[in-house]
Amino acid sequence: MIRVHKRIESETITIPELKPLVGKDVEITVRVEPIAGDSPQEDRPLHGSVLKYDRPVEPVAEADWEVLR
Repeated sequence: MIRVHKRIESETITIPELKPLVGKDVEITVRVEPIAGDSPQEDRPLHGSVLKYDRPVEPVAEADWEVLR
C-alpha cells in the first residue's frame, strides 16, 4: 500500500511514488483529511465509550426470539 498526503492545488496531480505501478490495475481513493483541531468524537460519538464487556461472545436477547421457543 502506498499512502501519500498532498494538498490538492489543481485538477491534475503528479504522484511520483506511483511510478512502480505504471501499467498495473490499481484502486485510487481520495478522501479529505480532517482539519487540525476537529474532534473525531463528533463523527463517532460512542467511540471509546465501552469500558467493559460482560460475556462478549454470548447471545444477546436469545429469549426474545420466537423461533427458538
